[in-house]
Amino acid sequence: MLLSVEAVHSKNLMHRDIKPSNFLIDYKTGTVVLADFGCCRKQLINEKDERPCTLEVGSKWYKAIEILFGSQNYDASVDIWSLGAIFAELLDAGNPLFPGQNDID
Repeated sequence: MLLSVEAVHSKNLMHRDIKPSNFLIDYKTGTVVLADFGCCRKQLINEKDERPCTLEVGSKWYKAIEILFGSQNYDASVDIWSLGAIFAELLDAGNPLFPGQNDID
């Protein structure tokens, strides 16, 4: 999973919808592939270069805190937050770290 996200970030992109269902696993070979690039966009270099980022990205259980608090100037660290939430879920027998019915939860 980490290598998949690293490949995206090395292209100066942010995925913005990292969640378990967006990782495809080939159990025969152990290959993990990141999928669903519908929310992907170029990272902000500085605030003057780009239009603000939308807040309508990601899945609520894996959404980074800066997006939840309304920042429109975020970077690829939102993907790292989501990965951390996934790893915490894996360590807790598949229980989501931040389960909620909406963004406020």
